[in-house]
Formats: sequence, C-alpha cells, structure tokens
Amino acid sequence: MCGVPASLTVLLAAALVAAEPQSTGEQWASVVPLDLMLGAGPMDPLEETMFGVLPPAPTVLVRQTRYYGVITVDHRAHVARRISCRSCHGSAPVGKITFTPRVAHERCLGCHQTIAKGPTKCQGCHVKSAPPPGALQVAAAAPRPEATPKAEPPGPPAPNPGNVAAALAAFDAPKAGAGGGSFGKGAFHRSLEMGFAAGHAQGASVGGSVRLVFQQDWILLSHGYERLSSNGSARTFGLFGAGLSQPVRGRLSLQAVGLVGFDVVDRPLVVLFPSIGARAGVELRTRSRLIQKVTASVTGVVDLSRRAFDRDVGAFTLYGTLATGFALP
Repeated sequence: MCGVPASLTVLLAAALVAAEPQSTGEQWASVVPLDLMLGAGPMDPLEETMFGVLPPAPTVLVRQTRYYGVITVDHRAHVARRISCRSCHGSAPVGKITFTPRVAHERCLGCHQTIAKGPTKCQGCHVKSAPPPGALQVAAAAPRPEATPKAEPPGPPAPNPGNVAAALAAFDAPKAGAGGGSFGKGAFHRSLEMGFAAGHAQGASVGGSVRLVFQQDWILLSHGYERLSSNGSARTFGLFGAGLSQPVRGRLSLQAVGLVGFDVVDRPLVVLFPSIGARAGVELRTRSRLIQKVTASVTGVVDLSRRAFDRDVGAFTLYGTLATGFALP
C-alpha cells in the first residue's frame, strides 16, 4: 500500500486475524517457520513484535465431525504441492476455514475430482475410531448413571498417520483408467471432435464432421453435425447420441452409440427428415496437450420417411469419420 508505513500494515493484519471467529472441533498442529511465511528479509523491532502475535500457519489440521469420524488434512503437503491458497480459503483474506459439509465437499472433494488426484471416497477422508476392546462389557457393568460423576467429553483423537500417508499416496499416484493419464476414471470431461467424413448417401459423398462429446466413466453423450455432398445430392445430419465407452487396452477404447436426430436434404430438393441410427468406433487417447484423442467411427443413419414432393428422397446413409479431439474446460 503506497504511503502506508509497514508497521501500520502489520498492525491492521494482526487486528483482522484477532477478529477472525474461531471454529469448533479443530486442532492446529505445529507451525510453519516465520521466515517461510514472510520471507527471510530483515524486520524492524515493531514488525517482529506484531508478527509474533499472529497465529502460525498449521502443518496438520484435524477436524472432528459430529457423526462421520475424524478428517486429517496435511496443510504442509498441500503447500508443498503448490496448491493455490484460494482453492481452499476462497477469495477472502487467508484465515481459518469454517468447515461445513457443503464447504468441505465442494472445495476438498470437488478439487480432488477436478484434478483426478487425492481421495474421492468417504473412507479416504473420514476415519472412525474403533471402540477399545472390552468397552461394551465395561459399559454394561458400570453403576447406574445417576451414581456416576459426569465425565468430561473426550477430545478429538490425535492425527492418524496412516490416514495422512494413504491420502498423500493417493494424491501422488498417477491417474488411472482409460487414457493413461489423459483423463482419470470417474472424472467428467468434455471435448470437441473435428474431422473428415466419407461414405454413401445416394452416391459417393464426402464432407466434414463436428461433434461435442461429454463423458464420465463409461457413459458417453454426443451432439454432432456431419455434412456429405456429391455432384447430385447433399445432406446434413444433426444427431444426438447416447452410449458406452469401454477401455480395452492401454489408451484404446471401444465405443457404441445410439443416435436420433434429423437429415436435411438440400439437393436436389430441400427437405427435413427425422432419422435414427447407430455408431461404432474406436478412440485412442494421446499424451499431447494440444490433441487429446483421435477417433475413427462408422455411422449408419436411416430416414424415417422416404418420399417428399412425390419423389423418393429419403435414404439409408452409411459413412465413416476420422477426427481429432480437443479437451474443453
């Protein structure tokens, strides 16, 4: 801030942190050294005094939930992996996060699913402590409740090293599933496919193909347009598809899609026919950042009506497509 002394800036920062509401059910363990947070540059005595009252950043955060066990977050590991502060803390000034089920699932689980790393199952984050042996027998033999003094509620358990190690191993593990790392299994993604089409539509025809594809796991949805033209005829297909994509080996997958849509004939007449069809093809995921995949498919489309203006215009069309796919955000 131009024109404001550094000491006054530090004082304001300390006041804001002191006013931050304290969340319940959390433990903050050990500290990040002050020089890692602020840089190793020299500070005047007032700055040293004010930064000394600021709460240190945690290395491990333990969250005791009401019903679903304990969640352990390794803050130092997230910082080491250069995770953006705003990914967890939001756009507000960095401070303690008041975790609610909605906040935790949107930020933590949503981030793990988006980057396809880190635990995404309930057991990956939530750990329920097992009751100690003999606890049930001791409870049955205990005196009547009114005769026993009221015990203090137990505090949250210590961080579970096994849970932390498993979560970090899952975060560092390479993405699994079809694509060999291009897209992780279970992660929703969309892509734009553009390519070349050729086939038979009342004569040999060639043209272009554009498809928008949505996929999650083995479920595949598509919306595409293909145009085939020759000297005597021209057709434009607008087709919606739903089907399956099954990995077979490495980055190779087989696809089968059912289609419904329309066939616009603009030579020799201008007519629109409702159409149905099917498509089968193969998909090869690449490791390139520019071109995410290459697909080859065969499509068959039949018009539900044939005649228009007393002429047989509708037909069965069979064509093949070779296209490249680009990932969309």
